[in-house]
Amino acid sequence: MKRQFVLFAGLLFMTASQAVAVVKTELFLDDGAAINGTATIDVSDLGIVTCTGACAGLIFPAFLAPHTTLLVTGTIGQFTIDATGVGGVSAISPTLQDLNQIETSSSGSGTLFAEFTDTDYCLGAGGCFGNEFVLSASTVNDTAIAASTTNFAAFADASDAVPAGTLIGDFLGLTGLADSTAGIFANPIGTSGSLSSAVQLNFTGSGRIQANFQISSLNTVPEPASILLLSTLLGLAALKVGRKTHRA
Repeated sequence: MKRQFVLFAGLLFMTASQAVAVVKTELFLDDGAAINGTATIDVSDLGIVTCTGACAGLIFPAFLAPHTTLLVTGTIGQFTIDATGVGGVSAISPTLQDLNQIETSSSGSGTLFAEFTDTDYCLGAGGCFGNEFVLSASTVNDTAIAASTTNFAAFADASDAVPAGTLIGDFLGLTGLADSTAGIFANPIGTSGSLSSAVQLNFTGSGRIQANFQISSLNTVPEPASILLLSTLLGLAALKVGRKTHRA
């Protein structure tokens, strides 16, 4: 009887271990509040979406295929958000990841931080990493808060950490009614792993900021081709900013 009990307990442990969900995609939000100011929305390998922290005002799907597009709307603290994170399966090559719409309204001055992470790149959940990454960013600020600034940073991790922790590159202080930039950065980790897109919006007062951030892969090519790609991305970012400014 004792041996049967031990065997049964072992089977239960194995079943429970197999059922443990692993985070594959994540959006982390921080409204700067000292208490209960963060929310973490996770998508597991089973497609189950959960939220921990300041989740009461947020709207997100109950189920979602990992590595696809995670849309989160609603409120956190003083901010009303519309955030779209595009993972590796949904991204169109050579793009690997988009935090392509952080449209946030604030009731006053303050800072909102958003970080989107996806995993399993080069393992069936998104393209492999080339020798270099191309990062592009753009912002549109309301006229009343034109002096607001936005910071962007991209990270990678060969062991699929969530969030990724090795800096690829960053852009600091985009400001004014409309601003955009792009750059080519060396790949610091290898061909596979996780990627994180981080955006920090610094509001000078009440108003709205739209921010877009994209991570793409680039294999080493002759310098003129690299310049052409970078020029093209800058042109597309400027076009996107121009269209959003016109709509505003």
